[in-house]
Amino acid sequence: MRPDQVPEAVWARLVKRAPPPDAAKPISLIAAMQIKTELCAHLPEDQALSCYAELMRDGTGLSLRRLPLGSLGAALEEAAEGLTIAHDGQGDLHNRTPVIYGPASVPEIRNRARRIRSGWLRQATVFARSAMVLHQGRLLFDAQEDEASALPVEMAFDPVIFRRCGPGEVMFLEDDAAERAHRIPEALSLLGINTVSFGHWMMEQLPQFLAARARLGDRLAPGAGPLPILIDQHMPRQHRQSLRFFAGDRAIELVEIPRGHRVHVDRLYAVQNWFYAPHLLTTDQGLDIAAIHPTIEALTVLCRAGSAEIAARFAAAPPALPAGLGQSRRLFWARKPERHRAIDNWEEVAGWLTERGYVTCFPEELSFAEQMAAIHGADRIVVQNGSGSLGLLLAAAGTRLLYLSHPDMSRLAMQIEAHAQTGVEMRVLAGAFSKRTDRWVDQSNYRIAAADFDTALGWLDGPAKEGGS
Repeated sequence: MRPDQVPEAVWARLVKRAPPPDAAKPISLIAAMQIKTELCAHLPEDQALSCYAELMRDGTGLSLRRLPLGSLGAALEEAAEGLTIAHDGQGDLHNRTPVIYGPASVPEIRNRARRIRSGWLRQATVFARSAMVLHQGRLLFDAQEDEASALPVEMAFDPVIFRRCGPGEVMFLEDDAAERAHRIPEALSLLGINTVSFGHWMMEQLPQFLAARARLGDRLAPGAGPLPILIDQHMPRQHRQSLRFFAGDRAIELVEIPRGHRVHVDRLYAVQNWFYAPHLLTTDQGLDIAAIHPTIEALTVLCRAGSAEIAARFAAAPPALPAGLGQSRRLFWARKPERHRAIDNWEEVAGWLTERGYVTCFPEELSFAEQMAAIHGADRIVVQNGSGSLGLLLAAAGTRLLYLSHPDMSRLAMQIEAHAQTGVEMRVLAGAFSKRTDRWVDQSNYRIAAADFDTALGWLDGPAKEGGS
């Protein structure tokens, strides 16, 4: 029932965003966030929570508790058993300036690397699709020093946060429903707020798994007592496949956690990210990528090792590929044109590439092993700006890569430097904005000019350098 303080138009909008009774999948995090923020803007907190529980249809047992925020890294340093320092946080960051065809520039990264830790925390609770860890009365998240205050973030995007109370406190959504609670003696958590996004998975959870594998070794294998790996339900199949791919012959135990559920772990293995991942940015206007302290060198150590592992696996037993793939060393790693961040003249660009012998491929249609086989089978790749491009961090050294994008390249500095450090030669072909989205500029559409395309393809299809691409 609509409260009097909430205008009819606002309430109608909230009801439309709320999940229907027969919803097959959970409500999106952004829709849930919008419901929370709208209710908090019009109602006292207790009434806002009551309406939220009603709209979400599974709100039995919800209450609010004010909790302090804490740093996951600091907690690991203070309390973790088996603490490992993957990077000491020393040294300045910088990135190389790429060659760009078209109207764009890539910002410089000028900052310090972040300190990266992993280890075991006792008596911790983790939550499906959440970046938070509840430990010793604090909600821990992976931000350190000035990271949390450097960028504009709406923390209610996280499903366990109702609203932020101030710089260091939030209203936590406590849940007493027994059917949504689980307990497990030990686990590695790969739960996260953006695990449904392939790009975030490739930059966050998969490297966390590779780092944990290197540290824990046979703890992930049944012979030594398998360590359960907590993952989010409703992820794309390729995410689960990537874990099994890099587990090799070891039969790892993956435990899917449904949305709205929580897991209390007596002994939790946690690994920090190689950069600060703010969720949700309220805008990317003027985004300073240096504020996330990307520890690129440490990340690319894992990428190089992963790429070598892929090459060795396929040398022994290459997987079968769909028709067309594997028959050309030239690949168009494409993004479907109906999605945001689209190339308005996509059909024209795809046609130009087909004429030059490039095979068009949509990575979401392939298994993870097929993706890696296609990437490693190519030496010239054209890729569109988007999540799928992050799979190319596992490309073979010597690959030549042309990245298609709109002019806003605030995020691209980290990716370009990572490719340089893995031995992939990357250049950028930028098209002018055709439809600019002001709140999140990175989601804007663009158009590739024929003259810039011809110049860029002249480089891409040109002869390789001696000793490399």
